[in-house]
Amino acid sequence: MLLAPVFLLGLLAIGLPLWLHRFQRDTREKQPFASLMLLEPTEIQRSRRHALQYLLLLALRIALLAAIVLAFAQPALPWRTPLLERQPGMLHVIVLDTSLSMQHGERWKRAIEQARRVIDRLSPADRAMLVTADARIRIVAGPVDAEAADELRAALSSLEPGVGRLDYGLLMTSAENWASGEALPKRLHVITDLQQSATPLQFADLEPPRGSELVLVDVGDTEFANAYVASAAVSERNSDVLEVVVRGLTSGMPPREVVLSIDGEERGRQRIVPGPSREERLAFAGLGLSTGEYRVVVALEPEDALPADDRFHLVIQRTEPRALVIAANRAGDDAAYFEAAVGALTAPRLAVERVAVSSLAESPLAEYAVLIVSDAGILSGETERAVERYLASGGTVLMTAGPRAAARETLPLSRHRIASGARDARRGSSRATRVSAVEESHAALRDASGWRSVRFFRHVPIEPQADDSVLIRLENGDPLLVEHRVGAGRLLLLTSPLGRDWNDLAIHPVFVRFVGEAARYLTGAAASPNVVVGAVLPTDARGRSGAQVFDPDGRRVLTLSDLAGAAPRVRAEKAGFYEIRGGGRSTWIAANPDARESDLTRMPPESIERWRRLQSPAEPQPADPAAASAGSDMKAIWPWLLALAVTLAFIEPLVANSHLYVRRGGTA
Repeated sequence: MLLAPVFLLGLLAIGLPLWLHRFQRDTREKQPFASLMLLEPTEIQRSRRHALQYLLLLALRIALLAAIVLAFAQPALPWRTPLLERQPGMLHVIVLDTSLSMQHGERWKRAIEQARRVIDRLSPADRAMLVTADARIRIVAGPVDAEAADELRAALSSLEPGVGRLDYGLLMTSAENWASGEALPKRLHVITDLQQSATPLQFADLEPPRGSELVLVDVGDTEFANAYVASAAVSERNSDVLEVVVRGLTSGMPPREVVLSIDGEERGRQRIVPGPSREERLAFAGLGLSTGEYRVVVALEPEDALPADDRFHLVIQRTEPRALVIAANRAGDDAAYFEAAVGALTAPRLAVERVAVSSLAESPLAEYAVLIVSDAGILSGETERAVERYLASGGTVLMTAGPRAAARETLPLSRHRIASGARDARRGSSRATRVSAVEESHAALRDASGWRSVRFFRHVPIEPQADDSVLIRLENGDPLLVEHRVGAGRLLLLTSPLGRDWNDLAIHPVFVRFVGEAARYLTGAAASPNVVVGAVLPTDARGRSGAQVFDPDGRRVLTLSDLAGAAPRVRAEKAGFYEIRGGGRSTWIAANPDARESDLTRMPPESIERWRRLQSPAEPQPADPAAASAGSDMKAIWPWLLALAVTLAFIEPLVANSHLYVRRGGTA
C-alpha cells in the first residue's frame, strides 16, 4: 500500500501519553490564618523528580494508538499457510480390476484393503469416484466429496470380481471419457495384479490421460501357477472325437483329472500328471452324437485356487445347415450356377435349395444359414422386408447387383446409392475392365488367384458407405465386392451378376472357390454357438416371435420382442450356457472366459516401471484468485490489529476509572 509510510508516522503520537504520564500537577491546600503581618516572606525552594506513573494505563494507551496506526498501514507478515489451504483438492479415481485373474487366491481381498486405504486417506478438499474394469468399464459410485466417503465404502463392499478380461490399453485410452468433467487434478489409483496378458500391443496405449497422475497398486502374487482348460472342440479329422487342450501346467502340481460331460451325463475321464510341458492335449473318442444340439462341459478336478477357468463349456450342433438361393426364375441359369458352386462345398456341407422370389413368403428364412440373392432388384415390398428382418437379426446374405438393381436409385437391403454412371453400365461395352485390387486377408478371399483374369463388361457402380469394407476393386476404382453390415447380420454384395453379357466369371475356377469360401465365411459368422465372455451373443432370433434370452443362472436377460426394429445386443456377462427360447424351440450358446485371462504371468518389472514413468504433462489451469490468496506467502494482519484496537478502546476507560489517582493538594 503506497500510503503505509504516511500512516506509520502516526506512531509519533505515542509520545503524548508518555509526556502526560510524566506530568504531575502540584495543587497546594490553603489553610486559614489570622494575619500575615508578623510573617516574614521567604522564597521556597523545591526540587521535583519526574517519573512515569500508572504504567498499566500507559501501556494500554500506547498499545491502542499503535494498533490503530498499524491497522491503517495494513502490514503483512510471512505466513506459512496450512496444508489444506495451500494445496487444492484432488479427484481420486479408484480403479478396481474385476477381471477373472483377481479371483485367484487372496488378490481380491488385498485389492479391497488397498481401495479402503485410499478412501480413508482422503482430505476434506478431495473428491473420489469408484470404477470397476474388466471387459467393460463401469462407474460404480461418485464422484463424491470426502465427507460422503461412506457411499464409496458401501459400494466397495458389494463388489466381486467377474470372469471378463481386462485390457490395460482400453482402460487408459477410455479414461479421458469417464474421468472427465471435474476441474480438479486427477490421480488414478489402478488396483490390479499387473497381468502380462492385459498389456496392449502398443505400449503407448498405456499412457494415462493428460494431466492425470497414475498410481499402480500391485496386489498380484509372486507365484502364479494356474492350470486351466484352454479349449475344447470337435476334431476336424474325425467328428466323433473331442480334442481338449489344458495349459498352465507346471512341475510339482498335483495330478488332475479331466472330466467330460454331455448334457449333464459323464462320458469320459482322463488323468494328467503335470510335467515339464506347460500344455497337455487330450482326445475323447466315441462321442456317438446323432443329429441335434448338445451341451458339453470339460472340467478339471479337483478345483484349484482359480476355479472359474477349470470348466470349459461347448455347444455342439449336429445339424445340416441349409442355403437358400433366391432368383427371379427358379430354373434360371444364375440359380443353377450358385447351387452348383455351394453344393461343391464339403466343409461344411450345405444342403442347397432354390426358390423363386414369388414363392419366398412360403419359406421359413430362419432355418437357413445363408441366403443367396441372384439380383438385388428382384426384392421389393414384403419379400424385401422379410429378407431385411432375417438379415438384421443375425442372418447372412450373398447378393449380386444385376440389371433390375441398376434400374433403381438405391439397392435393397444395403441402401447403397447407385452412382450416376449406372445407366451407362447397363449398356454393353467392347472394352472389358478387370480387377485391380483384392483384399486377400479376408476369409472369403483366401484363394484370390484368378480374379485378375476375369473380364467384366458391365457392373453397377455404387457409392460405398462409411462402414463398408471394399474387398475387391476394378481398374476404374469402382467397388466389385463389398461387405456391409445390416443390424447384427452380414451382407456380401457383388456389383456384377452372373451373365455372359456382364462378365465371364462363371466359366473361371475362381467362381466356385469364391462362392464356396463366401458361404463358409457367412455360415461360420452366423452359426457360431460359442463365444467369449464380454462378447455380444449371436442370438439367432430371426423370425422367432417373442424370443427370450436366459443367462446361465436361468434369469431372463432380454425379451427380444421388446426390441422391435432394432438388432438385439446381449452381452455374455457370465460363463456357462445361455438359452434362447422362441418360435417353439430352444437353442444354446456357450460362453467361456478369455483364455488369456487365465495366464497369470506378471508384467516384467522393467515394463511396470516404464508404465509408472509414462505420465503426460499437466494441462495449464486457469488462475484461481481464491486459490492464489490462500496459498500466498504473506498474510495481511490488519483485521486482527483493528479487532485489538476496538478491544483496547473498551478496556482503557475501565482501567482509567479504577486506577487513576488524582492528587488533590498532596503528593501521591
